[in-house]
Amino acid sequence: MKINQLWLVKNILEYVESTVHLENQFLLEENRILKKRGKENLVLSNEEKISLAEIGRKLGIKKLGEICSIFKPRTIMNWYYKHIRDVHTYPQDSKRGVGRPSTMGDIERELIKIAKQNRRWGYGKLQGALRDIGFKYVSKETVKRLLKKHGIPPKKDRMDYSSWHEFIRTHMDVLFATDFFTINIVDISRGLKVRTYYVLFFIHLGTRKVHIAGITEHPDKFWMKQMAKNLTAFDDGFLKDAKYLIHDRDTNFMKSGFRDVLKNSGVKSIATSRKSPDLNAYAERWIESIRDECLNHVMIFREKSLRYTIKQYVEFYNHERNHQSLDNNLIDPQVCLPTSGKVKCKKRLGGLLKFYRRKAS
Repeated sequence: MKINQLWLVKNILEYVESTVHLENQFLLEENRILKKRGKENLVLSNEEKISLAEIGRKLGIKKLGEICSIFKPRTIMNWYYKHIRDVHTYPQDSKRGVGRPSTMGDIERELIKIAKQNRRWGYGKLQGALRDIGFKYVSKETVKRLLKKHGIPPKKDRMDYSSWHEFIRTHMDVLFATDFFTINIVDISRGLKVRTYYVLFFIHLGTRKVHIAGITEHPDKFWMKQMAKNLTAFDDGFLKDAKYLIHDRDTNFMKSGFRDVLKNSGVKSIATSRKSPDLNAYAERWIESIRDECLNHVMIFREKSLRYTIKQYVEFYNHERNHQSLDNNLIDPQVCLPTSGKVKCKKRLGGLLKFYRRKAS
């Protein structure tokens, strides 16, 4: 009996001693914060709140009520509970709302990409495409909701719309573009008179092959109609297999009867918007190429020289020039390109244009 009493007394003394120690520790921490912050600034940092809260949790809310002089006991306990939640809760869980998590990430990204590339596909077909790439449990309602979120209309509205990029990509093989560019020469045969020539050219978008239709000082409506007839001739016309032709709104195209001749031959003319050279980018880029690679580096004094220079560049462009847009291949090489043998250089216009190949042994 005496042993049990001694054990009980010992435990009571240890409890009292530990409680007094915690009270002293809490008061010391409280005084430290007061000295550091001052009475006018009692906004505690997160570390200070945790320090007080951990000691206060061990004391209990009743003891805190007896010794705490700055904050309410419940406030200190709330700091402790918040600290426990922050430590033992994943960051993403704290942001989740009520209900199922929304469909995001890879599914949404792939769906939007597929929908933009296939405007004629409905919700069911898009759902099937997602299934084919591993997303098996995406409903049609989810597809509909995600498309609406990104501003993509239903199939019936999407079928009536096609972007310019899609149109170009879809009709590459039957699509041609045309434009004029001008060049001024000083004609020594006419007393150094400056003459302006108009060069009409056509480019096939699928192969990038270029054809010069004509060169003239006066591209009137009669000349334009004749060019259209020549280009659509049944036997050797450059546009005999064309379905669409892109051009700007130059009066030489719009008011000369040029479009009517093409229409009668089954070629639909597509006039670009005003001040929109990007819509005829292939033709604009070819003009830049012939100027930068040829015309800006030669002196031309006669019409005959002009025609010869342009002809040489077109031959070089179609048969001997590598094209980055075609994986650095030639459009239409006129000779085979052996991989062994001595390297030979073919020069045009005095070496301005060069083509390297191996001479077959």
